[in-house]
Amino acid sequence: MALAHKKKELETEFAAVNATIAEHEASHEARLAAVQGDFDMAAYEAAVAEANANYDADMERIAKERELANEGKGDFEASIANKVREAAEARDAKDAEIAELEAKASSDKEQAFIDIEAGKVAAAEAHEANVQAIKDEVAAQAAEDDAAYESVAEEIKVIAERLLELNEKMQEKLTALTNL
Repeated sequence: MALAHKKKELETEFAAVNATIAEHEASHEARLAAVQGDFDMAAYEAAVAEANANYDADMERIAKERELANEGKGDFEASIANKVREAAEARDAKDAEIAELEAKASSDKEQAFIDIEAGKVAAAEAHEANVQAIKDEVAAQAAEDDAAYESVAEEIKVIAERLLELNEKMQEKLTALTNL
């Protein structure tokens, strides 16, 4: 910021010097007429010497200001180069960080897909186990029902046989009664 301010001051001074030179050149005709009107050679030479001295002083001051500006330019360029280097380092660090985060996200995503697939397989296996357990339970219940049915059927058969026996006995008794 100080370099920019110094540069501005030097540009202002340079513009003032250029204005002074332009003013001096503009007044040249008037001064020449004044000198020629009286045309005092000593006064003319003194005016030329003064003008040359002013010109030399202005040129010397301008050269010093240019030298200062060039020194400031070098510092400014070094400062800009440093800032560009720092920005490049920061960019490279951010790029590396982003690449690392992208790699981690990709790895996490792949792991999530693997976990999902494993979950699907586990869920399918659990479902199959549940289906088999239900089938086994249904088969066991059917076996129990069949056993109970067989038991009831056996009881009915025993009762039916007893009823048949009783019926035959009654038939025999009735036949014996009717034969009497």
